[in-house]
Amino acid sequence: MRRAAVLILMVLAGLACSGERDVRPNVLLIIIDTLRADRVSCYGAKNVRTPVLDRLAVEGTRFDAAVSQASSTLPSICSILTSLYPYQHQVRDNDMDLREDVTTIAEVFRDARYRTGAVVGSALLDRERGLTQGFDHYEDDFPDSMNVFNRSLRQARIGPGRHSERRASNVTDRALSWILASTEGPFFMMVHYFDPHSLYDPPPPFDVEYAGKPYEGEVAYTDSQIGRLLAGLSEAGIRKNTIVLVIANHGEGLGDHFEPQHGFFVYDTTVRVPFLISYPAAFEGGVVVNRTVQSIDVLPTLADICGLTLRGYIAGRSLVPALRGEDIREAPAYSEALRGYFGYGWSPVRGIRTEVWKFVDAPRKELYYLDNDPLELDNIYEPGHVVGKVLEEIMNSRMRHERAQPDRGTGIGQLDEEQFRRLEALVDVPWAGNDLPDPKDEMEAFNNRLQANLIANLAHPHIEAGEFEKAREFLDGALLMDPNSLVAVENLARIHLIAGRGKEAEELFTRAIRLDTENLEHKANLAASLMVQNRFHEAVKLLAECVENEPSNEHYLRAYGAAREAAGLPR
Repeated sequence: MRRAAVLILMVLAGLACSGERDVRPNVLLIIIDTLRADRVSCYGAKNVRTPVLDRLAVEGTRFDAAVSQASSTLPSICSILTSLYPYQHQVRDNDMDLREDVTTIAEVFRDARYRTGAVVGSALLDRERGLTQGFDHYEDDFPDSMNVFNRSLRQARIGPGRHSERRASNVTDRALSWILASTEGPFFMMVHYFDPHSLYDPPPPFDVEYAGKPYEGEVAYTDSQIGRLLAGLSEAGIRKNTIVLVIANHGEGLGDHFEPQHGFFVYDTTVRVPFLISYPAAFEGGVVVNRTVQSIDVLPTLADICGLTLRGYIAGRSLVPALRGEDIREAPAYSEALRGYFGYGWSPVRGIRTEVWKFVDAPRKELYYLDNDPLELDNIYEPGHVVGKVLEEIMNSRMRHERAQPDRGTGIGQLDEEQFRRLEALVDVPWAGNDLPDPKDEMEAFNNRLQANLIANLAHPHIEAGEFEKAREFLDGALLMDPNSLVAVENLARIHLIAGRGKEAEELFTRAIRLDTENLEHKANLAASLMVQNRFHEAVKLLAECVENEPSNEHYLRAYGAAREAAGLPR
């Protein structure tokens, strides 16, 4: 089998160099956002059908213990594209940018005279994040609107700022359009499906078939669209000569470990991902690999299959021996979760996973024996545990490696001052034993706030319709669940302001400022509540601060002028 694969690669390379028709394999890299492994049929899912992914597993290789390097979208995808750990490419949060001096997988294939294209399903991956490096074509514009199938999600889906994703059908259409537009030379194509990410809203017939299980419906829908994409390649006669690699960037908590979505923890719910490679022209199918592999292995594996030379440092390894059915060495996999750190000031969380063990580094350390405890419910960590000590030393070596990285923080993007401070301090934060809150202790309050905000959002259409009493029912309910729900506090304050109840509005806008000190809009609204009470000089002082911070904001300028005039001051 090995000789056959080598012979194929030699023949392909010889044809490419001889000037004859370039028959090197095409490469289709499919990244499914927020897909946890145990929601795919070939990984054991019982409540969702994924026949397309299952077929790829039968035709190719399924990696059973594939681990993402981060449980947030942008850091994890940057690791896929660069074969670098997050502390190496330095994209640690969704607000950061990939540095230009980092080599991407698209650059590797473009240098080898491949056509390179990408279609992404979310604005989290727009070109401003630095991900276009090496791509001839990068499709990151989004439709003006999205069909909403779940009525309860309509306001959240079509409200301001939500036109930032495209459905899988649109991704498939645009991917096929680019692939089939030219037959000159082989292509490398990255296709990013975002649908399993919240908010979950599967289209018909998946909304009915998976009623009450919208996440599973989104997974099944995405699987069907991957099937349509592969069918398009078959119809064009290029499927057999195309390497198909499917991987998820990370998984989804779905309430396990009290994590509703992802980014806070490194349990298998969010870092164990499906990873499939199908290329029947060179490798037999039905191979299952139990050894631990990582997202950073994608680039070297595809380059190895295609016979490409890599330039610069990579942290991953080629998995071609595993595709041949050979055993590969166990390589402990690293993951990190920094959403709580950057977003809420909680402790960072990192993990080391092997085929059967998981060590979690946090203020309260954790150790799980996955063979007996696949759900990671029984923490058996104790000082001196033999395996725990080994994995902890591996983690410590990662920390030493991170501290040695040059130019930390050069990958920053749209970070506020506090996030930038945390980024700079991150390398010096002890991952375990620090005095920051352990995310495990914060999730109950976080979930209450999340649920309260969802309830508060249901008040929006009633506020717009002037149905203030109906809106207050939702807002009062939200505040009973979480008195610090900013969404509820802010909207209730607006209702009081519209009704001319300046004192009540003042109290609530003051509370909103305490909850969100950086938001100038709260101060402008507080000034409006003071104006209703004829406290013009106090309003002038607040609005002067708004104008000083945002001198080009016309809303603040007009309000400031009106307040000065009402106070008897020159405009």
